[in-house]
Amino acid sequence: MITTRKVRRAVVLGIVAVFAAGLAVPVLSAQTANNAKQNLAGWNYTELVENAPATKKGLPLIIVLHSSGSSPADFAQYISGFTKPVRILLLEGNYTNEKGGFSFFVRSPRSYYKDLTDDERKEHLLTVAENVSRFITAATKKYAPSKAPVIIGASQGGDISYVIAVKYGKLISHSFPLLATIDDRIIRGGCPTKVVGIDIFHGTADPIVSLSDVMTHASEAETAGFRVKVHKYEGVKHDISPEMKADYQALIAKVLF
Repeated sequence: MITTRKVRRAVVLGIVAVFAAGLAVPVLSAQTANNAKQNLAGWNYTELVENAPATKKGLPLIIVLHSSGSSPADFAQYISGFTKPVRILLLEGNYTNEKGGFSFFVRSPRSYYKDLTDDERKEHLLTVAENVSRFITAATKKYAPSKAPVIIGASQGGDISYVIAVKYGKLISHSFPLLATIDDRIIRGGCPTKVVGIDIFHGTADPIVSLSDVMTHASEAETAGFRVKVHKYEGVKHDISPEMKADYQALIAKVLF
């Protein structure tokens, strides 16, 4: 079992590997990974191209935000495996996590989860999302995808993906927040568009972000004018299950291909 440690409000949980219970990880001979860190718009990232030459322009584009304590290399398993040509950009959080890996949210001297007030967390989340929006703009210009990119993230990466859809929907074609939450004040201050969909994936047994909160925020987003759907996974905790991965990959393929 491959596990990825995540921290949400100072709780460290293992994330269940996508190919558990004896399922084999597929060998993707048509996969090209540029493991050297690249930098764009102030962000380090890793590039993964599947089923096409890395130099090919116009490929569909996926922006990926890992969970706290993870990294682009660790998190690639939760997004790789498409059967059609696609370019995947995995961002690296700008903060080092004390347990290892990286974080998109500040850890020291005041931790986003432990020390910041609700207002401070909201402002920090908005700042990070704004910076990610600059990356999306720069990546779209650099790679010239065939259509606006999709964004997907898990846990804190999912929170940011949610905010991108709410505040910067014109930059993307779809958002896939996994195990994520959002401040309702950000929803009320968002820019609704029926063109961009928000598909949320969440376990019913998540002890970190309760399903009831997820449903409340989704309802608020719908009321505000956003196009939102929640996909629920019975018994899944703050994890990505094989079924969850299969479902969001199928939806991403439907959006991009």
